[in-house]
Amino acid sequence: MSRMLSDLLGAKEQELRYMISKLESASGHPRSDIRLGADIMRATQEKIRQLGLDPFDTSGTELYEALHMRLLADNDRLMESIGLAPDQSHQPNEILSAVSSLVRHLDVPLGCLALKTTSARAILKRNPPLKTMKLLGYRSLESLLKREQPAQLIAAARIIETAHWRRSLVKEYKKLTPAGFEQRSIEVFFPRTKRWEIATQELTRSNREVCLTLPELGAVVVLPISTDLPALAITSLLLILDGMNAIRSASALFKLRQVKADFGSLVADSISGQDYSIGRIAGRSLSWQVMQYHYSRLSSNELPLVFEPHVQPEDLRLISMERALAKHLPALEFWEDTDNLAYLSDRQPVSLNMLDVALCSVNRLGFSERVVNYVRSRVWRDLLERYLNAENLEEALSQLGDKVQGEFADMPGTMELVRA
Repeated sequence: MSRMLSDLLGAKEQELRYMISKLESASGHPRSDIRLGADIMRATQEKIRQLGLDPFDTSGTELYEALHMRLLADNDRLMESIGLAPDQSHQPNEILSAVSSLVRHLDVPLGCLALKTTSARAILKRNPPLKTMKLLGYRSLESLLKREQPAQLIAAARIIETAHWRRSLVKEYKKLTPAGFEQRSIEVFFPRTKRWEIATQELTRSNREVCLTLPELGAVVVLPISTDLPALAITSLLLILDGMNAIRSASALFKLRQVKADFGSLVADSISGQDYSIGRIAGRSLSWQVMQYHYSRLSSNELPLVFEPHVQPEDLRLISMERALAKHLPALEFWEDTDNLAYLSDRQPVSLNMLDVALCSVNRLGFSERVVNYVRSRVWRDLLERYLNAENLEEALSQLGDKVQGEFADMPGTMELVRA
């Protein structure tokens, strides 16, 4: 089974086998890798059957094409559900606007700990985004800050401004304390003015980004675009929800570490999008995302003492993107529980992960160019999570406890167009 997992993960089989042996030893030899591989294989075969194909006599290209056609059909269904007839021509920004509005009506957790608007404006005053101000047509910083949302400005500035400006932003973030944050709902912004289209058109054309996530601001900014793309509605919706999960994950970590003296450095690090290591299991780094995923799946609301009093079970809940879409539109139920599924074709994975499939479709990628990034990250997450048990969790939590010990002495309060 290690060969199958190494092929799915793009890892060297010998190295993966050694890592798994260490995890097996640390967790009492539960043979979790074999169970995971068998679960993935069985569930993948069932999804292939649901597509009308034979799981034992289907080529990778046939499956890839079937997934592509299914995704496009589901994109049409989604378009119709948000009031856009799929057989008519729609401007890309009309689609993005409707999708941004839909997010507000989905049954998903929205709470997060985010930088106050006043704190964000103060940072922008001290670190004026002059190039952004010029591109957006403002003559004064006061007018810019009065009329534009700080989250939108920081999103644009992180693209438009110089490396020096970005370094200055990081320095400002490192000075932050929890007093500058507040509990609120995640916001999705979609700036649509002509100036915004001009300011961001180079990014959407060259870097192919459509959604920018700002965990520290609890915001996802959807950029206006002018290029017609297939499956834009479903892809942008998935990217927004994925960004919201990143915000939820960062928020829970902010809450957990709000009594730590390097809180500002943690906020600054959130810009990079890299996951935070909370300790080690069998010599391997255990990420905050894996730990959060583990506790978000438990039916019990009881959490270890190290999470108290700042982190509650609700804070750890993540959005199941496929489930949220199926609840909104039952015709999309096919994609439920596909986030870690893949079919091996000549020892190379064909991803059934909905976001991987969507990115392939929206970017018009051929079979040889297919995306597998998301399914690989989910398989890695699931592999490590299955090895978490009472003993190694206690060890990891003790390391986490060491990281969150100590308080601020004088703290004034504690509280992708598309990436392929």
